[in-house]
Amino acid sequence: MQSRARPISALRMASRLIALSLPAFSPLAVASISCSLLSVSVAAAQEATQPTAPSAPGWLLIEVKALLIPVVVRDAHDQVVGDLSQSDFDVFDQGKRQPMTGFSVVRSASAAVGDAAASPSPESAPPQASAPTRSIVILFDDRHLDATGLTDIQNRASKMFAGSIGPDDRAVVLSYYGVNSGMTNNTDALVGAVQRIKSHAANLADRARCPDVDYYSANQILNRHDDSQYQVEIERAANCSHSRTGDIEAQVHQAANEALVEGDQDAMLTLSYIRDVVHTMEKLPGRRTLIFVSPGFLNYSDEAMRMESQIVNIAARANIAISALDARGLTGGMVGASQNGGGSIFAQITGKAQSNAHESSSENDDPMAQLAEGTGGSFVRGANDLEQQFRRAAVAPDATYLLEISLNSIKPNGSYHALRVKVKRDGVKIQARRGYFAPKQH
Repeated sequence: MQSRARPISALRMASRLIALSLPAFSPLAVASISCSLLSVSVAAAQEATQPTAPSAPGWLLIEVKALLIPVVVRDAHDQVVGDLSQSDFDVFDQGKRQPMTGFSVVRSASAAVGDAAASPSPESAPPQASAPTRSIVILFDDRHLDATGLTDIQNRASKMFAGSIGPDDRAVVLSYYGVNSGMTNNTDALVGAVQRIKSHAANLADRARCPDVDYYSANQILNRHDDSQYQVEIERAANCSHSRTGDIEAQVHQAANEALVEGDQDAMLTLSYIRDVVHTMEKLPGRRTLIFVSPGFLNYSDEAMRMESQIVNIAARANIAISALDARGLTGGMVGASQNGGGSIFAQITGKAQSNAHESSSENDDPMAQLAEGTGGSFVRGANDLEQQFRRAAVAPDATYLLEISLNSIKPNGSYHALRVKVKRDGVKIQARRGYFAPKQH
């Protein structure tokens, strides 16, 4: 007889915690995050330890013997399906069906209110102090947002928050470079914080480099061995340096290596900040949602991809939904000189410039999409309709299913495992994490 999977509880997950170290905060003025976020009216928050100084990105060591997989199921009309049971799901790890060791359903605040209305408490029940229904953290990516896109967001900030932050909600506006509104439901305070944000995207480019190879192009040359991209950069190097052929090839390799290192570091810093915020959000009351407003970023680093998987693990354990709002409808995209073919006739004639811009734009979405899909959040595009898209990002699905599989039989080698979730119901769409990295022995 097959054993029945048990509901997943916070106590049960805590018992699986093998090693936990305080997060290593990114060197981007983040030392105040824990203090500000955890200054909400939550008793447990007062016990949190504030880091004394920011340091380089590091690993938050959380080793568990099971993997949580948040799943959102929608019907053909994009409505959330909330009446499924464990027997309706199948989970496949590397194509092999895995038995579930746990199953639970997380209901949104609106669904919980509906349930309470259907079953009112006795009149004799003592009144309880109200706690925030939702805790919403809005993280603006001022590392990558350009000035044009940021200005458009700031001009529409009032409309963006109107109708999205209710009287029973608490929200905080954060940015990588230190803007922090403090936890509040005062939309004026949130708007004021957005107005203080400044773009730092220009700091990521090294226009003095010859050729000014970007992260996407460097990955094409060094990791994907794209000879066409290499020829583009050879031509661009010849135009900017007028050097001999041998010197030009050396210049291209050096520029590509520098760009790849810088891009990998940018991905790690971007994700480690998100990781630190998500870890801190575990202390917040109510339904917890992180809204990441960004034009996207590229991630070709194995270490950064592991960081991304770790973020999903932490968020799933704490029932935190991460929604990502793609702001490129405002910015017009982040196309580097290498991608638009600047300085290369070869790129223009062969269509390499157009294909690069299209492919890099798609890959720019990927980290945000994976975070949203893996945590039960929403990944929304088309930020020209910013107000409506923000409201969509702020609303948690009515039902998120938490499926649990054991990792006891998984080799602890740090390898990537592709996941697939199937639902035994026709005509539905499934949102779930695409994979995970196996635990690794240290």
